Amino acid sequence: MGYSPTRLALMLAIAPVALAVLVLAQPSLFLPWVAVTVGLLVLLGVDALLLPRRGTMELERHLPTEVGVGVPFQMRLTVGSDSGFRVGGRLYDILPPEFEGSRDALKFSVNPGEEETWTLEYKALDRGKYDLDQATLVTAGPLHLMRRVLRVEAKGSVSIIPGVEILRSNELILKAARDADAGLTRARGVGRGGEFESLAPYVPGDPPQSVDWKAYARTGTLAVRRYIPERRRHVMLACDAGRLMGTRVDGRRKVDLALDSLTKLAAAALQRGDLVGLVIFDGEVQTLIPPKAGSGQLARIVRASLAVEPRHSET
Repeated sequence: MGYSPTRLALMLAIAPVALAVLVLAQPSLFLPWVAVTVGLLVLLGVDALLLPRRGTMELERHLPTEVGVGVPFQMRLTVGSDSGFRVGGRLYDILPPEFEGSRDALKFSVNPGEEETWTLEYKALDRGKYDLDQATLVTAGPLHLMRRVLRVEAKGSVSIIPGVEILRSNELILKAARDADAGLTRARGVGRGGEFESLAPYVPGDPPQSVDWKAYARTGTLAVRRYIPERRRHVMLACDAGRLMGTRVDGRRKVDLALDSLTKLAAAALQRGDLVGLVIFDGEVQTLIPPKAGSGQLARIVRASLAVEPRHSET
């Protein structure tokens, strides 16, 4: 990209300009003016030639693959130089507007073959996949008279997905199950309508159809079959992705908050052995995942939300 003089070069340029004014009054200063002007131009040219070329500067970017919405994550930038001399300057990263974090210029000064690394923390409040491609380096020559702006490739991508952190933490899955069960007690009863748990002595008032006559034949004592609610239930989670779900609460979109909560419900239900599915809809169905069990289903539910965007249609 372009070359430009530094502040030091502009200050030095005052000398030939001042001499040019004096030459009008004192012609004998013409040769000194020429010498100063040519000397400054030579220094500017030499410094420009010594500026790092595009292929001599390298920049690497390291990002996590997946991060939850609003969850802080670290990005590591490493700059290196293959020039034959020490290179200094500033790095201006090109970041998506959805990233919250420092956007200050990063000062660097590296010797040939050396590297300098920064670890920066960001978070994104909007779901989606973010591809980062380039950054801008502003480097100065050895004489600090000329500078050059280089656009350097620094590829990296990160997917911001509501609830994705639960995929990497058994503790979060267990917490989701505990939260879902908070305040609830397991219902037991006699008769049909669930999974068989045990036999219990018959007491007056128990429905006759609950009596286990085979047990009576073996023991001579009336007993009833006791059941608990079925464990492998079919749980279908539904998320509205209509127009109103695009509004924000505390900086986050309602649809992302809903998907985050549904992820925790899915983890809790799958932990208990239920079959869980997900439907995301507005005026029509955007995403449909049939109910299944197993840890792989949680990953499918979490990642299905990546491409979902609130639409302008009514639900």
